[in-house]
Amino acid sequence: FAAADVTRQFEERRVRKTYFAIVEGVPRAEDPSSSVSSREAFEMGADVDYTRPPPKLEGEGGDDDGREGEEEEKDRDDVRWQIAECDLEGKDALTLWRIVRTSPSPKADGGLLSLVELKPRTGRYHQLRRQMAWMYGCPIVGDKTYGGTTSCDAKRWGRGLMLCSSRVTFAHPYYSTGEGREEWERMQAEGGDGASFPPPGDDDGDGGGGGGALRVSEDGSEV
Repeated sequence: FAAADVTRQFEERRVRKTYFAIVEGVPRAEDPSSSVSSREAFEMGADVDYTRPPPKLEGEGGDDDGREGEEEEKDRDDVRWQIAECDLEGKDALTLWRIVRTSPSPKADGGLLSLVELKPRTGRYHQLRRQMAWMYGCPIVGDKTYGGTTSCDAKRWGRGLMLCSSRVTFAHPYYSTGEGREEWERMQAEGGDGASFPPPGDDDGDGGGGGGALRVSEDGSEV
């Protein structure tokens, strides 16, 4: 039952995916005004939690950095997602993306690399790789197919394609059912705030036991 349910969610494009990539240069949207807010990105089906400020990277301070109230709300509102939409083999390809960080690098064309967060809403062949390279002229580092001479030079970088799937979100096959939701509500009541729980076998709650976590969706409709 569980496997069939998850398979159906993939087929119906209800599964939401998040990737990170390091690209050559700094991708620029042709029309920066076409960007959308985190709430709008969520409404477009992207896995974006518009109720929280974006996560911090290592070296930028912890979650408790003294920001409260209006400052945290401003952090959420300031996050803008660019829309990459094009035709690939006669089918629409749609990705929401944002630049997380830009860093100088003597190995990069133009001396700059960018870390980008990508949230595809369609699953076309090599969609993210082709959109970054063809639409923005910023191929993913290590891309031997769509990259330039620098980005695909293995000796220069010493590693493969710098594209990583970081998160996959889907409705839990059991806890999103009527019976399962009742059990979830009981777990909520017994577990304090009940916003999230570690996966089975992970007693310390750090997500290491199964590589995932359970939480209620932003609109409260699913687990």
